Amino acid sequence: MGAIPPERRVVYIDPPYRGTTAYLGDVRPPTRAAVVRRALRAHEWGATVLVSEGEPIAELVELGWEVRELRGPPDNSVAGWSRVGEFVTMSPRGPNSGGQQGLFA
Repeated sequence: MGAIPPERRVVYIDPPYRGTTAYLGDVRPPTRAAVVRRALRAHEWGATVLVSEGEPIAELVELGWEVRELRGPPDNSVAGWSRVGEFVTMSPRGPNSGGQQGLFA
């Protein structure tokens, strides 16, 4: 198999929500600055990048990244669905892929 072309690369980053505890096994959660650096680096490599958080990532929004709020069912009937807000901050398509791809087509 060859390398994945830029237009098919997707990186999903799901750090613990800001202000919460680390995931099990983590010594400490990554800082917001570290998450932003990782997202920007992956985007520079040509990937479409999605960062899931309890709030939009302001540092990325300022650079033109898109934000979508995810919502569960109105009655919270799905087991495990978060009752707090969840947002996905998404990069423009990778720099070599030619255009923006919508998160929900």
